[in-house]
Amino acid sequence: MSCGGCRDGGVHAVPLPPAAFKTPQYQPADGSITFPEGVEMLEIDGYEVDPDDDRRLVTKMPPCMHRITGVMLQKSGTYAPHHVCTGPCPHKSKPVTFQICTDCPISKGADS
Repeated sequence: MSCGGCRDGGVHAVPLPPAAFKTPQYQPADGSITFPEGVEMLEIDGYEVDPDDDRRLVTKMPPCMHRITGVMLQKSGTYAPHHVCTGPCPHKSKPVTFQICTDCPISKGADS
């Protein structure tokens, strides 16, 4: 028994831009993101450029065990971080910004 596959009988390949092969590295230990040479640096909410390394962004996001962060390739060929809240609050399973996390009582230890 098969899964049904693609209804039109084929897979459509979409060429990826050259930047797709040079992925920014997210460092879970400190929340920083390092961009390799040739990949456009982004201004990212909740991050600032490391004064010692202009290819590295350091996080200003408050520490929180309820936030998942990753870097995603966009259709434009650029990369963007994506923060998602997993905490017991109205933002659960939704993207969150620096301001949302800064104002969150859970990340301040009120309910952890």
